[in-house]
Amino acid sequence: MHRSQPLGLNKEQLAKLGIVEEIEEERAAGQKVVKVETVDEMFDFNYKPTAVNIILRPFRRLKAWLANIRHSIKNYCVWRKLFVDYRTWDIHAFLPLFIKHLELYIDGEKKHGISTQECKDYKISTAQEAADILKRLLADEYASAYTDAVEDKWGKFPYEKTTYANGSVGFQHLTPDGYDEERSAAYEKACADEEKDLKRLGEIIEKNMLDWWD
Repeated sequence: MHRSQPLGLNKEQLAKLGIVEEIEEERAAGQKVVKVETVDEMFDFNYKPTAVNIILRPFRRLKAWLANIRHSIKNYCVWRKLFVDYRTWDIHAFLPLFIKHLELYIDGEKKHGISTQECKDYKISTAQEAADILKRLLADEYASAYTDAVEDKWGKFPYEKTTYANGSVGFQHLTPDGYDEERSAAYEKACADEEKDLKRLGEIIEKNMLDWWD
């Protein structure tokens, strides 16, 4: 296995992880064609396990089975409420799942990440930025951030109620000149902020998806 990102480990530690460091000369030599032949399979299926591996196989299966149970219990405790609140017809219902996943990833990277500090900080910061954007999208308070200021400036206005002969009723908001224009401009700013967040989220996911979970 070759490394795909900087690791703050020496050669002995890398060897224990099964990671081989190659210099450019070694990589070029390794790509030199020695022989070309046609074979039936890509892998050697005639491999014969050692007696020790045969003896330990049931215990490894048991260990993996117990690990799966442990993860299942942990996942149930962590995700139960989120899945209870999930609704397939509401796209916003997916956002809490994504946010929780990023929070767990950030926590795991802080505790168990083996990248260099610079690489780890970058992965954590981009994941946190994505989580912050998702939280803003979930709160959906883009409009209120601007319209509240407009309402505070202009205050509230009465409605003109009209009752018609057929019994129906209509209302007209008695707003002064300039109010509707300011409120419309506030909504435009809110839409621009939301669009900016969505664009930035797409950029983060596209550029960092492999870095986060490599």
